[in-house]
Amino acid sequence: VAVKKPDNDTVKSAHDYGIVIAQRELFVGGELVAEGDEGLAFVKNLRILQAASDQPITVHLYSIGGDWCCGIVIRDAIATSTSPILLICHGIVASMGTVITTGCHRQGDSLRVNMPSCDWLIHEGYSEFDGLTFRAAQSTAEWEERIREEMLASYVDAVADGEYFSDMGPTKIKNYLNKRMQEKHDWWLTSEDALYYGFVDGILGSDDFETVGDILRRM
Repeated sequence: VAVKKPDNDTVKSAHDYGIVIAQRELFVGGELVAEGDEGLAFVKNLRILQAASDQPITVHLYSIGGDWCCGIVIRDAIATSTSPILLICHGIVASMGTVITTGCHRQGDSLRVNMPSCDWLIHEGYSEFDGLTFRAAQSTAEWEERIREEMLASYVDAVADGEYFSDMGPTKIKNYLNKRMQEKHDWWLTSEDALYYGFVDGILGSDDFETVGDILRRM
């Protein structure tokens, strides 16, 4: 039997551009930097797949976090996608990466799925005021407080259907999340914890989430 040679175009596209067009897959990894390269690349790739059809798109996410603005580009692109998104979380989803996942809840028809060993890190992020004037530092602090509120609001919407929060309203959920971040500073969650609190909808390999193919067929 002849050995099938790899499709070099597909391999190059996956590794160089983070997209496999035929399988409708996108890949997001590394640190989200202020220049926004990762965010803009995601928007471009998403638009390419959306133009081809409205069938579901699989997004593979490995994120140690990073710049808010770069991450919010990806979050909003997912939230406004004309195609349902199957977001698969690999390895670690930390800081701004956790905010990206909330776009699935906003989109409405999308799903968030953890790999069995994917850990989560939720925290308020870090501030830098070196080199700023007093007024500039004040302005930056006000902006950071605004995005902190937006982050909390995103979490509240995204986890409302989680087992732990099933009997709580938005205000109680927000107060709980705020308290956990204040107490822990870095709030670490296992894959099972993330499911229990409602940050994801399932864990790959579990009931109703046996394989990626099974999940996509139900979307």
